[in-house]
Amino acid sequence: SLTIIRHYKEGFRKSNSSRIMELCSEQVSIVEYGNINSQSFPIINLDNAAIVFPTDEHSKRYDKSIPPKNIIVIDGSWKQARRIYRRRKSLHSLPHLTVFVSTPPLPRIRKPNF
Repeated sequence: SLTIIRHYKEGFRKSNSSRIMELCSEQVSIVEYGNINSQSFPIINLDNAAIVFPTDEHSKRYDKSIPPKNIIVIDGSWKQARRIYRRRKSLHSLPHLTVFVSTPPLPRIRKPNF
């Protein structure tokens, strides 16, 4: 399954693709974060989970022999994503998945509206 921790401001953007991902698969769930009206951070199943987030070299690496059952992605600007990761200490102990950049970079699909 895929769990997306989305900053609440991202939910209003036209370019937010996590909404499309959630509609395409029952294996995708979105957790809103950062809205002052929300009571608390929802409980996320961290058993056998891994996170896609850039951290330092000393973070726990993903063991390829044991595939994760839940992949966690943080959706937001870099500032928002760093803040979510920094404040949710439970995410720090998760193994990190590495995403390699293709060479050359893929062409942009859309241009930002700002």
